[in-house]
Amino acid sequence: MAEEISPAPRETKLRGMRGAIASAMSASLQSAPQLTLHTEFEVGAMLALRKTLSEKVSINTLILTAVARVLARRPDINATLENGTIQHRDRVNLGFAVALDAGLVVPVLRDAQELSAGELGTRVAHLTEQARSGSLNFKDMTDGTFSVTNLGSFGIDAFTPIINLPQVAILGIGRVRGEVMTASLTIDHRAIDGVPGATFLAEVGRELASPALLLATPAMT
Repeated sequence: MAEEISPAPRETKLRGMRGAIASAMSASLQSAPQLTLHTEFEVGAMLALRKTLSEKVSINTLILTAVARVLARRPDINATLENGTIQHRDRVNLGFAVALDAGLVVPVLRDAQELSAGELGTRVAHLTEQARSGSLNFKDMTDGTFSVTNLGSFGIDAFTPIINLPQVAILGIGRVRGEVMTASLTIDHRAIDGVPGATFLAEVGRELASPALLLATPAMT
């Protein structure tokens, strides 16, 4: 009986977008001691509010709005770390992950602290469309101060998002179960300790518990 020969494996070179992702994620884990904190947010009020709106606002938009408002008063989290120096930022340039067939891109919402939920949602939709059509420019993906990645629609509860250097933190959003949503905050322990990370999560939770305020006023005027 002839020996069965297994077909040769298909190979994919780490180049282009996949290569850039591989390099960035490896550099992040090699240079930054990362700690992930997991929690749950009560989102019953947010879900109830969405049902009353004539023009729907996505859960992700409300999350990004809440995060931007908290970051505006938390420069310890809204920061970057380069060359041994932490730079605390007043302007919130909020990155949000968009999954593509070729990999992952993180467009940046500039001055997100000044946007209402409606304005932020419009920008998210525009940047997402540009990402999917391949028309994002370099400026659209640079100078971020914090990032959010959402895997909730894929049935994921908790995970360990990897920081997008030189940022010092990233928030991962999990799925909603009943009136509870899971969240995972990864921090760069060189710049942020566990307690500040925990209080940041608590502040985001409080913002989400009062969703009408997210719709009513921008984070900063």
